[in-house]
Amino acid sequence: MDKIKISFTGFPSPARDYGENSLDLNSLVVSNPCSTFFLRVEDNFEKEGIKKGDIIVVDTSIENFENKLIVAEFKGELVIGRVLKEKNKTIFVSKSIKEEVSEDTNFEVFGVITFLLRKL
Repeated sequence: MDKIKISFTGFPSPARDYGENSLDLNSLVVSNPCSTFFLRVEDNFEKEGIKKGDIIVVDTSIENFENKLIVAEFKGELVIGRVLKEKNKTIFVSKSIKEEVSEDTNFEVFGVITFLLRKL
């Protein structure tokens, strides 16, 4: 992605010499380019502050996902949720799901959500 140059018009600001001249979105939100994906959300997850149409940045290289907001494949669908430990059980919790997962469950963590992008 190309850097975005900021152009100033009118009277130059005295603080102009102290500001950033460019902003690189990739350097801000992507730490592992080969394992980072941008996904558009198709449903509201109000409890997590995610709205329909938001873009989430997902890093598939993060291995420690417990208690973090994740994208997982659950019973054939990509779902946003969290993996919690309760009394030696692994529980997947999402908007309308709270279910114990085991080796027999059709469940796989895709990646950890690291950033949320939203148009205002």
